[in-house]
Amino acid sequence: MIHKATITGNWRLIVYALFAGLFLLINYGFERTQFVPLIAVYSCAFLLYIVIFKNWKSDQLVQEGKWLGIFIRFIILFSMPNLTDDFYRFIWDGHLMLNQINPYTYTPEMVSAQNYLGADTAVLNENLYQLLNSKPYFTIYPPLSQCMFAISAYLSGGHLLLNQIILKLFIFCFEVGSILLIPKILKQLKLNANLQLLYTLNPLVILELTGNLHFEAIMIFFMLIAIYLFYNNKNTLSAIAFGFAIGAKLWPIMLMPLLFKQLGFKKTITYSIIAGAVSIVTLFPMLLQYANIFSSLNLYFQQFEFNGSVFYLLKWLINKDENFETFTLMRQLLPLVTLVSISILSIKYNKDKFLFALQMAFSIYCLFATTMHPWYITPLIMLSVFTGFRYSILWSLLIYFTYVTYIDITYPENYLVVIIQYILVIGFLIFELLNQKPEMIAKN
Repeated sequence: MIHKATITGNWRLIVYALFAGLFLLINYGFERTQFVPLIAVYSCAFLLYIVIFKNWKSDQLVQEGKWLGIFIRFIILFSMPNLTDDFYRFIWDGHLMLNQINPYTYTPEMVSAQNYLGADTAVLNENLYQLLNSKPYFTIYPPLSQCMFAISAYLSGGHLLLNQIILKLFIFCFEVGSILLIPKILKQLKLNANLQLLYTLNPLVILELTGNLHFEAIMIFFMLIAIYLFYNNKNTLSAIAFGFAIGAKLWPIMLMPLLFKQLGFKKTITYSIIAGAVSIVTLFPMLLQYANIFSSLNLYFQQFEFNGSVFYLLKWLINKDENFETFTLMRQLLPLVTLVSISILSIKYNKDKFLFALQMAFSIYCLFATTMHPWYITPLIMLSVFTGFRYSILWSLLIYFTYVTYIDITYPENYLVVIIQYILVIGFLIFELLNQKPEMIAKN
Protein backbone atom coordinates (compact mmCIF):
# COMPACT_ATOMS: atom_id res chain seq x y z
CA MET A 1 0.00 0.00 0.00
CA ILE A 2 1.29 3.47 -0.91
CA HIS A 3 1.66 5.65 2.17
CA LYS A 4 -0.28 8.92 1.90
CA ALA A 5 2.65 11.04 3.16
CA THR A 6 4.86 9.54 0.46
CA ILE A 7 2.48 9.93 -2.45
CA THR A 8 1.63 13.53 -1.56
CA GLY A 9 5.20 14.62 -0.85
CA ASN A 10 7.86 15.44 -3.43
CA TRP A 11 7.11 12.15 -5.14
CA ARG A 12 3.85 13.63 -6.42
CA LEU A 13 5.81 15.23 -9.28
CA ILE A 14 6.75 11.73 -10.43
CA VAL A 15 3.09 10.75 -10.19
CA TYR A 16 2.15 13.76 -12.36
CA ALA A 17 4.82 12.96 -14.95
CA LEU A 18 3.85 9.30 -15.09
CA PHE A 19 0.13 10.11 -15.33
CA ALA A 20 0.69 12.60 -18.16
CA GLY A 21 3.11 10.21 -19.87
CA LEU A 22 0.47 7.48 -20.03
CA PHE A 23 -1.87 9.81 -21.94
CA LEU A 24 0.92 10.80 -24.30
CA LEU A 25 1.56 7.11 -24.95
CA ILE A 26 -2.10 6.36 -25.65
CA ASN A 27 -2.68 9.39 -27.89
CA TYR A 28 0.59 9.35 -29.82
CA GLY A 29 1.57 5.69 -29.65
CA PHE A 30 -1.45 3.44 -30.27
CA GLU A 31 -4.17 2.70 -32.77
CA ARG A 32 -7.52 1.33 -31.61
CA THR A 33 -6.66 -2.04 -33.19
CA GLN A 34 -3.86 -2.44 -30.61
CA PHE A 35 -6.26 -3.45 -27.87
CA VAL A 36 -3.90 -5.22 -25.44
CA PRO A 37 -1.36 -2.39 -25.02
CA LEU A 38 -4.18 0.19 -25.15
CA ILE A 39 -6.18 -1.37 -22.33
CA ALA A 40 -3.02 -2.09 -20.30
CA VAL A 41 -1.90 1.55 -20.40
CA TYR A 42 -5.45 2.81 -19.87
CA SER A 43 -5.80 0.59 -16.79
CA CYS A 44 -2.55 1.99 -15.39
CA ALA A 45 -3.82 5.53 -15.98
CA PHE A 46 -7.08 4.63 -14.25
CA LEU A 47 -5.21 3.19 -11.25
CA LEU A 48 -3.20 6.41 -10.87
CA TYR A 49 -6.43 8.39 -11.24
CA ILE A 50 -7.92 6.54 -8.26
CA VAL A 51 -4.71 6.98 -6.24
CA ILE A 52 -4.72 10.73 -6.87
CA PHE A 53 -8.40 11.13 -6.07
CA LYS A 54 -8.10 9.15 -2.82
CA ASN A 55 -5.03 11.02 -1.57
CA TRP A 56 -5.26 14.55 -2.96
CA LYS A 57 -7.35 16.28 -0.26
CA SER A 58 -5.70 19.61 0.54
CA ASP A 59 -6.55 22.76 -1.38
CA GLN A 60 -3.06 22.93 -2.86
CA LEU A 61 -3.14 19.35 -4.12
CA VAL A 62 -6.65 19.76 -5.54
CA GLN A 63 -5.49 22.87 -7.42
CA GLU A 64 -2.48 20.95 -8.72
CA GLY A 65 -4.79 18.14 -9.85
CA LYS A 66 -7.03 20.61 -11.66
CA TRP A 67 -4.15 22.18 -13.55
CA LEU A 68 -2.72 18.73 -14.26
CA GLY A 69 -5.99 17.82 -16.00
CA ILE A 70 -5.86 21.00 -18.09
CA PHE A 71 -2.18 20.44 -18.93
CA ILE A 72 -2.79 16.86 -20.10
CA ARG A 73 -5.62 18.03 -22.34
CA PHE A 74 -3.28 20.65 -23.83
CA ILE A 75 -0.42 18.27 -24.62
CA ILE A 76 -2.72 15.86 -26.47
CA LEU A 77 -4.11 18.62 -28.71
CA PHE A 78 -1.52 17.87 -31.37
CA SER A 79 -2.21 14.16 -31.88
CA MET A 80 -4.56 12.80 -34.53
CA PRO A 81 -7.60 11.12 -32.89
CA ASN A 82 -6.64 7.47 -32.75
CA LEU A 83 -9.72 5.77 -31.27
CA THR A 84 -12.30 7.10 -33.74
CA ASP A 85 -12.63 8.08 -37.38
CA ASP A 86 -15.62 10.40 -36.84
CA PHE A 87 -13.42 13.48 -37.17
CA TYR A 88 -13.00 12.90 -40.91
CA ARG A 89 -16.72 13.66 -41.25
CA PHE A 90 -16.19 16.88 -39.29
CA ILE A 91 -13.52 17.93 -41.78
CA TRP A 92 -15.74 16.88 -44.69
CA ASP A 93 -18.75 18.84 -43.45
CA GLY A 94 -16.62 21.90 -42.76
CA HIS A 95 -15.23 21.96 -46.29
CA LEU A 96 -18.68 21.39 -47.76
CA MET A 97 -19.82 24.60 -46.10
CA LEU A 98 -16.73 26.48 -47.30
CA ASN A 99 -17.82 25.45 -50.78
CA GLN A 100 -21.39 26.63 -50.09
CA ILE A 101 -22.74 23.06 -50.07
CA ASN A 102 -25.28 22.30 -47.34
CA PRO A 103 -24.11 19.19 -45.42
CA TYR A 104 -27.73 18.54 -44.39
CA THR A 105 -28.80 18.32 -48.04
CA TYR A 106 -26.20 15.93 -49.48
CA THR A 107 -24.76 12.66 -48.22
CA PRO A 108 -21.09 11.98 -48.97
CA GLU A 109 -22.22 9.41 -51.54
CA MET A 110 -24.29 12.07 -53.31
CA VAL A 111 -21.41 14.56 -53.32
CA SER A 112 -19.01 11.98 -54.71
CA ALA A 113 -21.49 10.70 -57.30
CA GLN A 114 -22.13 14.25 -58.53
CA ASN A 115 -18.42 14.90 -59.01
CA TYR A 116 -18.14 17.01 -55.84
CA LEU A 117 -20.72 19.53 -57.09
CA GLY A 118 -18.06 21.85 -58.42
CA ALA A 119 -16.29 22.13 -55.05
CA ASP A 120 -12.58 22.75 -54.63
CA THR A 121 -11.20 19.21 -54.57
CA ALA A 122 -7.97 20.08 -52.76
CA VAL A 123 -9.54 18.55 -49.63
CA LEU A 124 -12.93 17.27 -50.82
CA ASN A 125 -11.63 14.38 -52.88
CA GLU A 126 -11.59 10.59 -53.01
CA ASN A 127 -8.77 10.36 -50.45
CA LEU A 128 -10.88 12.03 -47.75
CA TYR A 129 -14.06 10.34 -48.99
CA GLN A 130 -12.57 6.88 -48.46
CA LEU A 131 -11.76 7.75 -44.83
CA LEU A 132 -15.39 8.55 -43.99
CA ASN A 133 -17.75 6.23 -42.16
CA SER A 134 -21.52 6.30 -42.77
CA LYS A 135 -21.13 7.56 -46.33
CA PRO A 136 -24.82 6.90 -47.24
CA TYR A 137 -26.12 8.97 -44.30
CA PHE A 138 -26.88 12.65 -44.03
CA THR A 139 -24.87 14.38 -41.33
CA ILE A 140 -26.48 14.43 -37.88
CA TYR A 141 -24.12 16.95 -36.29
CA PRO A 142 -25.97 20.07 -35.08
CA PRO A 143 -25.33 23.62 -36.35
CA LEU A 144 -23.27 24.60 -33.29
CA SER A 145 -20.80 21.88 -34.22
CA GLN A 146 -21.06 22.67 -37.94
CA CYS A 147 -19.96 26.26 -37.27
CA MET A 148 -16.82 24.92 -35.61
CA PHE A 149 -16.26 22.54 -38.52
CA ALA A 150 -16.44 25.44 -40.99
CA ILE A 151 -14.18 27.75 -38.92
CA SER A 152 -11.60 24.98 -38.51
CA ALA A 153 -11.72 24.17 -42.22
CA TYR A 154 -11.22 27.83 -43.11
CA LEU A 155 -8.37 28.46 -40.68
CA SER A 156 -6.52 25.23 -41.53
CA GLY A 157 -6.23 26.07 -45.23
CA GLY A 158 -6.76 22.44 -46.24
CA HIS A 159 -4.17 20.95 -43.84
CA LEU A 160 -5.87 17.94 -42.21
CA LEU A 161 -3.69 17.81 -39.09
CA LEU A 162 -4.10 21.54 -38.45
CA ASN A 163 -7.85 21.19 -39.11
CA GLN A 164 -8.31 18.66 -36.35
CA ILE A 165 -5.98 20.56 -33.98
CA ILE A 166 -8.23 23.61 -34.32
CA LEU A 167 -11.28 21.41 -33.73
CA LYS A 168 -9.58 20.00 -30.63
CA LEU A 169 -8.86 23.53 -29.47
CA PHE A 170 -12.60 24.25 -29.47
CA ILE A 171 -13.22 21.14 -27.36
CA PHE A 172 -10.30 22.08 -25.10
CA CYS A 173 -11.83 25.49 -24.41
CA PHE A 174 -15.21 23.98 -23.48
CA GLU A 175 -13.46 21.41 -21.29
CA VAL A 176 -11.50 24.11 -19.47
CA GLY A 177 -14.78 25.94 -18.94
CA SER A 178 -16.32 22.81 -17.41
CA ILE A 179 -13.28 22.23 -15.20
CA LEU A 180 -13.55 25.79 -13.85
CA LEU A 181 -17.32 25.56 -13.34
CA ILE A 182 -17.41 22.30 -11.39
CA PRO A 183 -15.70 23.66 -8.22
CA LYS A 184 -18.13 26.60 -8.19
CA ILE A 185 -21.08 24.18 -8.15
CA LEU A 186 -19.40 22.05 -5.48
CA LYS A 187 -19.06 25.18 -3.36
CA GLN A 188 -22.75 25.98 -3.90
CA LEU A 189 -23.68 22.49 -2.73
CA LYS A 190 -21.18 22.58 0.17
CA LEU A 191 -19.37 19.51 -1.10
CA ASN A 192 -15.66 18.72 -0.88
CA ALA A 193 -13.52 20.50 -3.47
CA ASN A 194 -11.49 17.38 -4.28
CA LEU A 195 -14.59 15.82 -5.88
CA GLN A 196 -13.83 17.90 -8.98
CA LEU A 197 -10.93 15.54 -9.70
CA LEU A 198 -13.43 12.76 -10.45
CA TYR A 199 -14.20 14.56 -13.72
CA THR A 200 -11.05 16.60 -14.33
CA LEU A 201 -8.67 13.62 -14.22
CA ASN A 202 -10.99 10.87 -15.43
CA PRO A 203 -9.06 9.04 -18.18
CA LEU A 204 -12.16 8.36 -20.30
CA VAL A 205 -13.20 12.02 -20.23
CA ILE A 206 -9.71 13.21 -21.19
CA LEU A 207 -9.23 10.67 -23.97
CA GLU A 208 -12.69 10.75 -25.52
CA LEU A 209 -13.45 14.47 -25.41
CA THR A 210 -10.27 16.47 -26.06
CA GLY A 211 -8.30 13.43 -27.22
CA ASN A 212 -10.80 12.01 -29.71
CA LEU A 213 -12.92 15.03 -30.56
CA HIS A 214 -16.34 14.15 -29.22
CA PHE A 215 -18.72 17.07 -28.88
CA GLU A 216 -20.36 15.90 -25.67
CA ALA A 217 -17.89 18.41 -24.21
CA ILE A 218 -20.05 21.29 -25.47
CA MET A 219 -23.24 19.86 -24.06
CA ILE A 220 -21.60 19.15 -20.68
CA PHE A 221 -20.32 22.74 -20.49
CA PHE A 222 -23.78 24.23 -21.09
CA MET A 223 -25.38 21.72 -18.72
CA LEU A 224 -22.99 22.85 -15.99
CA ILE A 225 -23.82 26.50 -16.67
CA ALA A 226 -27.54 25.65 -16.48
CA ILE A 227 -27.03 23.81 -13.17
CA TYR A 228 -24.91 26.61 -11.70
CA LEU A 229 -27.48 29.28 -12.63
CA PHE A 230 -30.37 27.07 -11.50
CA TYR A 231 -28.91 26.84 -7.99
CA ASN A 232 -28.42 30.62 -8.03
CA ASN A 233 -32.16 31.04 -8.74
CA LYS A 234 -31.46 32.56 -12.16
CA ASN A 235 -33.96 30.43 -14.01
CA THR A 236 -34.16 32.49 -17.19
CA LEU A 237 -30.41 32.40 -17.76
CA SER A 238 -30.35 28.73 -16.74
CA ALA A 239 -33.03 27.97 -19.35
CA ILE A 240 -31.01 29.76 -22.03
CA ALA A 241 -27.94 27.67 -21.17
CA PHE A 242 -30.08 24.53 -21.12
CA GLY A 243 -31.36 25.43 -24.60
CA PHE A 244 -27.77 25.60 -25.86
CA ALA A 245 -27.10 22.19 -24.24
CA ILE A 246 -30.02 20.76 -26.24
CA GLY A 247 -28.67 22.50 -29.32
CA ALA A 248 -25.31 20.79 -28.81
CA LYS A 249 -26.77 17.31 -28.17
CA LEU A 250 -30.46 16.56 -28.23
CA TRP A 251 -30.58 14.18 -25.26
CA PRO A 252 -30.88 16.83 -22.44
CA ILE A 253 -34.45 17.45 -23.60
CA MET A 254 -35.48 14.21 -21.89
CA LEU A 255 -34.56 15.76 -18.52
CA MET A 256 -37.25 18.44 -18.71
CA PRO A 257 -39.96 16.47 -16.81
CA LEU A 258 -37.69 16.45 -13.74
CA LEU A 259 -38.11 20.21 -13.42
CA PHE A 260 -41.79 20.06 -12.44
CA LYS A 261 -41.01 18.97 -8.90
CA GLN A 262 -38.33 21.66 -8.57
CA LEU A 263 -40.09 24.65 -10.11
CA GLY A 264 -43.78 23.82 -10.16
CA PHE A 265 -45.97 23.69 -13.25
CA LYS A 266 -46.00 27.36 -14.28
CA LYS A 267 -42.27 28.01 -13.87
CA THR A 268 -41.40 24.74 -15.59
CA ILE A 269 -43.52 25.69 -18.61
CA THR A 270 -41.78 29.08 -18.75
CA TYR A 271 -38.36 27.43 -18.39
CA SER A 272 -39.22 24.91 -21.12
CA ILE A 273 -40.47 27.59 -23.52
CA ILE A 274 -37.25 29.59 -23.13
CA ALA A 275 -35.02 26.51 -23.47
CA GLY A 276 -37.09 25.28 -26.40
CA ALA A 277 -36.90 28.62 -28.20
CA VAL A 278 -33.12 28.78 -27.80
CA SER A 279 -32.69 25.19 -28.99
CA ILE A 280 -34.95 25.77 -32.01
CA VAL A 281 -32.93 28.83 -33.01
CA THR A 282 -29.63 26.95 -32.68
CA LEU A 283 -31.01 23.91 -34.52
CA PHE A 284 -32.89 25.88 -37.20
CA PRO A 285 -30.60 25.07 -40.17
CA MET A 286 -30.89 21.41 -39.25
CA LEU A 287 -34.67 21.58 -38.85
CA LEU A 288 -35.01 22.98 -42.37
CA GLN A 289 -33.77 19.62 -43.62
CA TYR A 290 -35.88 17.63 -41.17
CA ALA A 291 -36.71 14.81 -43.61
CA ASN A 292 -33.04 14.13 -44.36
CA ILE A 293 -31.98 14.30 -40.72
CA PHE A 294 -34.87 12.10 -39.62
CA SER A 295 -33.98 9.49 -42.23
CA SER A 296 -30.39 9.30 -40.97
CA LEU A 297 -31.42 9.22 -37.32
CA ASN A 298 -34.01 6.56 -38.10
CA LEU A 299 -31.41 4.45 -39.89
CA TYR A 300 -29.05 4.95 -36.97
CA PHE A 301 -31.56 3.79 -34.36
CA GLN A 302 -32.93 1.01 -36.57
CA GLN A 303 -29.66 -0.46 -37.84
CA PHE A 304 -26.80 0.43 -35.50
CA GLU A 305 -26.16 -1.48 -32.32
CA PHE A 306 -23.12 -1.62 -30.09
CA ASN A 307 -22.64 -2.47 -26.42
CA GLY A 308 -26.36 -2.45 -25.64
CA SER A 309 -27.59 -3.81 -22.32
CA VAL A 310 -31.37 -4.28 -22.08
CA PHE A 311 -31.64 -4.45 -25.87
CA TYR A 312 -29.07 -7.25 -26.13
CA LEU A 313 -30.70 -9.12 -23.24
CA LEU A 314 -34.11 -8.94 -24.91
CA LYS A 315 -32.67 -10.11 -28.21
CA TRP A 316 -31.18 -13.12 -26.47
CA LEU A 317 -34.35 -13.92 -24.53
CA ILE A 318 -36.75 -13.52 -27.44
CA ASN A 319 -34.81 -15.10 -30.23
CA LYS A 320 -31.15 -15.84 -30.59
CA ASP A 321 -31.51 -15.88 -34.38
CA GLU A 322 -32.15 -12.84 -36.53
CA ASN A 323 -35.77 -11.77 -36.45
CA PHE A 324 -35.94 -8.40 -38.19
CA GLU A 325 -39.57 -7.56 -37.42
CA THR A 326 -39.27 -8.40 -33.72
CA PHE A 327 -36.02 -6.48 -33.33
CA THR A 328 -37.47 -3.48 -35.18
CA LEU A 329 -40.42 -3.44 -32.79
CA MET A 330 -38.03 -3.64 -29.83
CA ARG A 331 -36.05 -0.67 -31.17
CA GLN A 332 -39.26 1.33 -31.46
CA LEU A 333 -40.55 0.40 -28.01
CA LEU A 334 -37.35 0.98 -26.01
CA PRO A 335 -37.40 4.80 -26.44
CA LEU A 336 -41.01 4.72 -25.24
CA VAL A 337 -40.00 2.66 -22.21
CA THR A 338 -37.22 5.19 -21.56
CA LEU A 339 -39.70 8.08 -21.70
CA VAL A 340 -42.18 6.34 -19.39
CA SER A 341 -39.43 5.41 -16.92
CA ILE A 342 -38.11 8.98 -16.75
CA SER A 343 -41.66 10.29 -16.35
CA ILE A 344 -42.20 7.98 -13.38
CA LEU A 345 -38.85 9.06 -11.95
CA SER A 346 -39.89 12.73 -12.29
CA ILE A 347 -42.88 12.01 -10.04
CA LYS A 348 -41.22 9.74 -7.50
CA TYR A 349 -37.82 11.27 -6.77
CA ASN A 350 -37.21 13.33 -3.61
CA LYS A 351 -37.13 17.05 -4.30
CA ASP A 352 -33.78 17.51 -2.57
CA LYS A 353 -32.16 14.90 -4.84
CA PHE A 354 -32.40 16.77 -8.12
CA LEU A 355 -28.92 16.06 -9.48
CA PHE A 356 -29.22 12.43 -8.49
CA ALA A 357 -32.50 12.31 -10.43
CA LEU A 358 -30.68 13.75 -13.46
CA GLN A 359 -28.06 11.03 -13.10
CA MET A 360 -30.70 8.32 -12.82
CA ALA A 361 -32.60 9.69 -15.83
CA PHE A 362 -29.52 9.57 -18.01
CA SER A 363 -28.67 6.11 -16.66
CA ILE A 364 -32.11 4.92 -17.76
CA TYR A 365 -31.42 6.30 -21.22
CA CYS A 366 -28.04 4.51 -21.34
CA LEU A 367 -29.44 1.18 -20.21
CA PHE A 368 -32.22 1.16 -22.82
CA ALA A 369 -30.05 2.44 -25.68
CA THR A 370 -29.15 0.11 -28.54
CA THR A 371 -25.75 1.79 -28.95
CA MET A 372 -23.45 2.81 -26.10
CA HIS A 373 -20.00 4.02 -27.10
CA PRO A 374 -17.49 4.93 -24.37
CA TRP A 375 -17.85 8.70 -24.82
CA TYR A 376 -21.62 8.50 -24.35
CA ILE A 377 -21.20 8.13 -20.57
CA THR A 378 -19.16 11.33 -20.06
CA PRO A 379 -22.28 13.24 -18.86
CA LEU A 380 -22.79 10.52 -16.23
CA ILE A 381 -19.25 11.03 -15.01
CA MET A 382 -19.91 14.76 -14.70
CA LEU A 383 -23.09 14.19 -12.68
CA SER A 384 -21.38 11.64 -10.41
CA VAL A 385 -19.17 14.46 -9.10
CA PHE A 386 -22.17 15.94 -7.28
CA THR A 387 -24.22 12.90 -6.25
CA GLY A 388 -21.86 10.57 -4.40
CA PHE A 389 -22.75 7.61 -6.63
CA ARG A 390 -19.67 6.11 -8.25
CA TYR A 391 -21.05 3.40 -10.56
CA SER A 392 -20.36 5.63 -13.56
CA ILE A 393 -16.71 5.89 -12.49
CA LEU A 394 -16.49 2.10 -12.49
CA TRP A 395 -18.25 2.13 -15.87
CA SER A 396 -15.61 4.51 -17.26
CA LEU A 397 -13.06 1.76 -16.65
CA LEU A 398 -15.09 -1.21 -17.83
CA ILE A 399 -16.56 0.35 -20.98
CA TYR A 400 -13.06 0.83 -22.39
CA PHE A 401 -12.79 -2.93 -22.72
CA THR A 402 -15.36 -2.69 -25.55
CA TYR A 403 -12.52 -1.42 -27.74
CA VAL A 404 -11.71 -5.11 -28.16
CA THR A 405 -14.27 -4.90 -31.00
CA TYR A 406 -11.81 -2.96 -33.16
CA ILE A 407 -9.13 -5.65 -33.20
CA ASP A 408 -10.84 -7.11 -36.28
CA ILE A 409 -11.83 -4.92 -39.24
CA THR A 410 -15.25 -6.66 -39.31
CA TYR A 411 -15.91 -5.29 -35.78
CA PRO A 412 -17.25 -8.45 -34.08
CA GLU A 413 -18.51 -7.70 -30.58
CA ASN A 414 -17.21 -9.64 -27.62
CA TYR A 415 -20.44 -10.38 -25.77
CA LEU A 416 -18.58 -11.72 -22.73
CA VAL A 417 -17.06 -8.25 -22.26
CA VAL A 418 -20.51 -6.68 -22.61
CA ILE A 419 -22.08 -9.08 -20.10
CA ILE A 420 -19.35 -8.67 -17.47
CA GLN A 421 -19.43 -4.89 -17.90
CA TYR A 422 -23.16 -4.54 -17.24
CA ILE A 423 -23.26 -7.12 -14.44
CA LEU A 424 -20.58 -5.21 -12.56
CA VAL A 425 -21.96 -1.71 -13.29
CA ILE A 426 -25.60 -2.54 -12.49
CA GLY A 427 -24.53 -4.62 -9.51
CA PHE A 428 -22.49 -1.73 -8.11
CA LEU A 429 -25.36 0.69 -8.72
CA ILE A 430 -27.72 -1.56 -6.76
CA PHE A 431 -25.13 -1.86 -3.97
CA GLU A 432 -24.81 1.93 -3.79
CA LEU A 433 -28.57 2.40 -3.71
CA LEU A 434 -28.84 -0.04 -0.82
CA ASN A 435 -25.88 1.42 1.07
CA GLN A 436 -26.14 5.16 0.62
CA LYS A 437 -23.34 7.15 2.23
CA PRO A 438 -24.01 10.37 4.18
CA GLU A 439 -22.77 12.56 1.31
CA MET A 440 -25.28 10.86 -0.98
CA ILE A 441 -28.13 11.83 1.31
CA ALA A 442 -27.02 15.47 1.46
CA LYS A 443 -28.79 17.91 -0.81
CA ASN A 444 -27.59 17.67 -4.36
